[in-house]
Amino acid sequence: MENNSLTGRIPPELGSCQSLALLDLAQNQLSGALPVELGNLSHLQVLKLQFNKLAGEIPIEITQLSKLWILNISWNSLNGPIPPSVASLKNLINMNLQGNNLSGSIPENIGSLASLSELQLGENHLSGGDIPRMPTTLQIALNLSSNLFEEYIPVNLANLTLLEILDLSNNKFSGEIPAFFGQLGTLTQLILSNNQLSGEIPKFGSWVFVNTTGNEAAVFAGGWITIIGKKSRICIVWEVENLW
Repeated sequence: MENNSLTGRIPPELGSCQSLALLDLAQNQLSGALPVELGNLSHLQVLKLQFNKLAGEIPIEITQLSKLWILNISWNSLNGPIPPSVASLKNLINMNLQGNNLSGSIPENIGSLASLSELQLGENHLSGGDIPRMPTTLQIALNLSSNLFEEYIPVNLANLTLLEILDLSNNKFSGEIPAFFGQLGTLTQLILSNNQLSGEIPKFGSWVFVNTTGNEAAVFAGGWITIIGKKSRICIVWEVENLW
């Protein structure tokens, strides 16, 4: 039922379809709160509700869907905190909460999601000085962009040795760019733009796209340079600051 111009609320009666494995109501005009009855879909593996007009908080009942692989409720108007009980979704591979109005901090126990490969939390109102330990299984992407995170980039991100894309842009991170970024061997994109970072940009392989524009200053190759780099694909842009 994706992209069918459906309107109104999600009917609570869907909760009685307990053998349902996939529920896709994405790209419609659905509004109102997420019905708590969805928590009764004990066999659900895929829940896709992105690009609607859903509002209210994420009901705790959603986190009871123990067989869920994919949770995508991005690009709605959901608010409130991310329930700490999301850590009970042990089979979750992809969680996308991007583009809502979620607030508060990331749950401390999110690192226990031992199957998670992609986590999209960008464009919310999440905050907190300490970002908790992330699942070391993250491989596709970790997106924390366009939130209200501040202070130092946490050293626990060094444990994400399988990660390909890390986006921390448009926050209030400060301090030096961590050297451990250069040791994440599977990284292909590192996006740190529009923070308050400074210091030396680590060396990366020629396959890595790095964006540090919009920070205070970053030292690279002996000069004050902010670099977007991808040498092997001829995609380097330097903004030179105070070279003389």
